[in-house]
Amino acid sequence: MQSECDSFNNRCPVGHDVRYWSGAREGEGKVGKVKYPAQILGGHTAVVYIDAGVGAVALTHVEVL
Repeated sequence: MQSECDSFNNRCPVGHDVRYWSGAREGEGKVGKVKYPAQILGGHTAVVYIDAGVGAVALTHVEVL
């Protein structure tokens, strides 16, 4: 998971736009900006924090724009 976070952070630094889905990855999703670098949450999920109060979103539910 750490390599997944590192790869994401190299491609998508803080401030970069992403598309994300809060549930199933269906439909257009929403657009936000990366607030904090991707990290491993609770030792079990690679996540990135998105701005505007969205919070942590699993990297599997994020697309780099």
